[in-house]
Amino acid sequence: VADPDRPLPGLAPNELGQVPIVMHHMIRPDRVGEYDQTPAEFRAELQYLWDNGYQPVNVGDLVAGTFDVPRGTTPVGMTFDDATTFQISLDARGRVVPSTAVGIMLEFARKHPGFTPAGTFYVNRTPFGSAAAAKRVVPWLTAHGFEIGNHTHDHVPLRPLDPETIRKEMATGAGVIHELLPGYRIRSMALPLGSLPHDPQLVVRGSWRGTSYGPYAVMLVGANPAPSPYSRDFDRAAVPRIRSSQLPWPAESDFAFGDWMRRFEQSPETRYVSDGNPNSIAVRKGDEDSLAPRFAGRAAVSGS
Repeated sequence: VADPDRPLPGLAPNELGQVPIVMHHMIRPDRVGEYDQTPAEFRAELQYLWDNGYQPVNVGDLVAGTFDVPRGTTPVGMTFDDATTFQISLDARGRVVPSTAVGIMLEFARKHPGFTPAGTFYVNRTPFGSAAAAKRVVPWLTAHGFEIGNHTHDHVPLRPLDPETIRKEMATGAGVIHELLPGYRIRSMALPLGSLPHDPQLVVRGSWRGTSYGPYAVMLVGANPAPSPYSRDFDRAAVPRIRSSQLPWPAESDFAFGDWMRRFEQSPETRYVSDGNPNSIAVRKGDEDSLAPRFAGRAAVSGS
């Protein structure tokens, strides 16, 4: 149900529009990496998303087309690579440290009823700082509506590797997750350093020494929003992402978050906008051929 107090851009439903999937790394005051954000920058991102009608969703729900966001809003996939303590840490009493990405999201949700914290965390061999931390944090995330994805075991570029080593990286990466969450369904993986194997299917699904993995949606480093999951153009094996932005946003013109949000403001007709009904897919008249055939039975065609 839409929040009557929430600002929305008033756009007509268009569920074949583009969806931003934002790639985050560390949220830390000293911002050591080019992809890192300060807590203030992450708060600014969340405020922008709220003010402009974007609703966070997990990537697994997004790629499956099973998400449900209020009418007039746009889903935004929130992804976090490398599973660091700056993304989430728990204190001795099991509470989320407020300065982490999850802590900031929870604080934002308390102040903005209707904002749903969500996100997919792509983990490597020692998630969230240590084996002891991983045993606490990973189950906490899934119990509170977040999602875990495969980021390979060792976070090494996959393109130079032989197929056997790639399958090992994928299977042992999945094993890290299943040791913490037995039976957990991993729905996606993020390419370490954006490095795609010569045979892309190796990261979609496979097996190594009796351990199978996939099928996965594959997150690229990318530089543009993703097609709608209902579109003919959507490719689960190559889902683009945009990287998070550092302030000041107006200085950015390199296809990061700030740049793409300006593009959506300038061309709002390109943006996915929900009709609020998870059982139908709002398609503008004339765009029917862009709908993937398997979704044809759910199409609701608008007049313009």
